[in-house]
Amino acid sequence: MDIENMNIELIDVSKIIIGVRSREVNEDRAKALAVEVKEMGLLHPITLWHSEGGPKLVAGAHRLAAFKLNGETHIPALWCDAKTKAEAKQLEVRENLARENLSAFDHARHLYDWKRAYEEMHPETKHGAHGGRGSKKNEKTTLGFSKYAAQVTDTSPTQISRLITIWTRLCKEAKAELEGSKFANRKADIEMLSGASETVQKKALKLLFPLDGQTARANSVREAFEILDRGEPISAMDKKSASLNTAMREMGDEHFHNLMNDHRQRVLGWAREQLTDM
Repeated sequence: MDIENMNIELIDVSKIIIGVRSREVNEDRAKALAVEVKEMGLLHPITLWHSEGGPKLVAGAHRLAAFKLNGETHIPALWCDAKTKAEAKQLEVRENLARENLSAFDHARHLYDWKRAYEEMHPETKHGAHGGRGSKKNEKTTLGFSKYAAQVTDTSPTQISRLITIWTRLCKEAKAELEGSKFANRKADIEMLSGASETVQKKALKLLFPLDGQTARANSVREAFEILDRGEPISAMDKKSASLNTAMREMGDEHFHNLMNDHRQRVLGWAREQLTDM
């Protein structure tokens, strides 16, 4: 899906179909870009494709929003050679994935959208389809999505599958709350939340994202789960104690004796107190 001859056209912004995007427009970013465009002009044209309903936006939602904020009626655009909606979607998602500072949340979402578009173009690669995963015939013709995406992005197929699984397991309420939040780039938190049932996810969200004016009871998904299980999060000292207990059970005699010698006075003091109480 290469750009056709790099022929730039001025397109009426009111004619451009935006549709459902994998990445929503951030208003603050669009406003900042509008100022930049007004001062320096547009450095990169937007990308469109010829859909049945008219010119459909593929790449450049923030640039288009910036032009509209500036009151511009036309915007420079390039046409891609996508023949189907799925091909256009692939181009959109791959551009988003190439961006710097992409959050773990957005990374998972874009990979999921890319997988759907890829499998629409190559239905034989879907799980359970004839010639799909596990089929020698399919391996010789069309790669399954995880392997294909891994080659394109220089990422392991396991990592690709893992991120897609995270996205598919998050409930819709979790996706709405996580987007743009401080947790969006905390992959461990997002993965832990996605591993819980929908009911537990919703309960954890109430602890992480309280109503306006209230303080969050949990600062991580782990803390939220601890509160749900125990009524309160495990303290930092309790966590250290648990780790020490585990280490002491696993250490050999030599290391144990060295540890006791390092804390000899405290151990003897504790022993005397126990004898006095008997």
